[in-house]
Amino acid sequence: KGRQTEKRDCIVLSVGKVLFKGTSRKDDDAYQKQVLDQVNQLNHVIEKWKTYDFIDTDNIFLLGSSMGGATVATSSITHNEDIRSIILQYPAINLNPDALIDGATYDVNKYTGDILILTGSKDKITPLPLVTGLFEHYNKYKTHATMKVYDGQPHVFDGNHKTIAAKDIYDFISKEEKKK
Repeated sequence: KGRQTEKRDCIVLSVGKVLFKGTSRKDDDAYQKQVLDQVNQLNHVIEKWKTYDFIDTDNIFLLGSSMGGATVATSSITHNEDIRSIILQYPAINLNPDALIDGATYDVNKYTGDILILTGSKDKITPLPLVTGLFEHYNKYKTHATMKVYDGQPHVFDGNHKTIAAKDIYDFISKEEKKK
């Protein structure tokens, strides 16, 4: 109450893997359902953010890793005008069966902002061909996705590559900010 606030330069929401009780790997579509549930939750968060005057709603960035990457990619299509750019680390896009289908309900290519995709060449959970397919789908009609492949890296980057990825994310956001 009565507190002065300033708008921030940008806001980045990082969406990671959220574990729900009762989700079993035996249930083939449990993770797909979980992604859609997380999309719903993220959409509510974005709508709430838009009501705060201290948030610069022209500079909302979303970052998602693994299942969070599928959540961010899927949610961004319903908030195309609200999300400045998205960053997807080793995105488990296979958890959105519609992701790479032109015109489908959750076709991620409906998102038109800039995209940074980071992945490892040795990722066994989201293999390089899957992530490359996502990259190509994003760039099918408009070149707006960039992909960086870290040689020898697994699903979750290790060692120095965590720092390299953080720098690549920082550089991407900085470049996007300059486009304002």
